[in-house]
Amino acid sequence: MLQEAVTPPIHHNSGLQDIINNGEFESEVLTNQSMPRGSKLSQSDINAIQCWVDNGYPEN
Repeated sequence: MLQEAVTPPIHHNSGLQDIINNGEFESEVLTNQSMPRGSKLSQSDINAIQCWVDNGYPEN
């Protein structure tokens, strides 16, 4: 029987865990819309990120 590889959620590997847990990600990206620096996200991107947040930050 083959075992399927399990990849941990992206935020565990990229250092985003603390930023997500303390609300900074949602505040900066969705509320203040100050990220990414030097440009703006499209409304479609904002909606997709909001959906990702609302669903508990799933990996994919």
